[in-house]
Amino acid sequence: MFSFKNLIKYLVLVLFLFFSIAILYYLYLKTSFKFSQIKEFYLFNFRELILANLITLIAFILKTYRWKLIVDSLVNKRLNFLKFIYLSSIGSLLNSVGLSIIISDGIKSTILSFDDLKKDDKINKIKGILSSYGDRILGIIAASILLLFLSAFHFNFIFIILGIIGVSLSFLATKYLDIQVFIFSIIISFIAHILDAFSMYLIFVYVLKQSANFYIWVLAHLIGSIFSVFSIFAGLGTRTIGLSYIINNVKNNFYIDIFYYLFQVFNALVSLILFFIILSINKIVLKNKNF
Repeated sequence: MFSFKNLIKYLVLVLFLFFSIAILYYLYLKTSFKFSQIKEFYLFNFRELILANLITLIAFILKTYRWKLIVDSLVNKRLNFLKFIYLSSIGSLLNSVGLSIIISDGIKSTILSFDDLKKDDKINKIKGILSSYGDRILGIIAASILLLFLSAFHFNFIFIILGIIGVSLSFLATKYLDIQVFIFSIIISFIAHILDAFSMYLIFVYVLKQSANFYIWVLAHLIGSIFSVFSIFAGLGTRTIGLSYIINNVKNNFYIDIFYYLFQVFNALVSLILFFIILSINKIVLKNKNF
């Protein structure tokens, strides 16, 4: 039966999709973007892009491990890390084409809760569904705390507000997570954010031939990361707006956003391939042991 609750959910989804497409179309017109230019960038800056993508892949794996820590803590069991790689990859691919439930976490957490946690009670299933949203919140908390720290050197009232919100959310997070897991997750988030920022900095400086202070770039990247939750296409488009708030260069920031988007898709595919290779090897080893 079609309920009012479902109507609201689908209405929000459609509005989110419309908003994301409108933002992308606006940026497309504003930047005179051409896909052929991306190909040229790859041809002439192959090494820099490979290095940047490798750094982004490491950040992707760290974020996935952070999610595993949260799930293990919430449901009091240790689940296979390979499964989290698989779910994060699937979630990223679905999110990249706008097929997520608002954000990719809705897909991967639902699969987790009804697969690995199917024998558990309803409370654990609910925790499984909420875990990756909590994971996303922890990432925002880490970014916000960093913003609060950086705002002391680059004063801006908006950064301070975002930082205070992040610190406030951290009190809520520690209510549901073990304090050691929370601190370790925040540290992992710090490292992942810095790696992501450094990866995009390489592109901004060595591929797009722009100049930026690395400290200012980290600040811009963090703002972009927080804005990215407002786009249904893996943050594409709204991250540009976040970056442009600090570095007033919409066209190059849009290119940065597109490269990050492509990296996420590529890394998800690489992770999926690795998952199936390791799974196949494990099956072969297990089969030989049985003989």
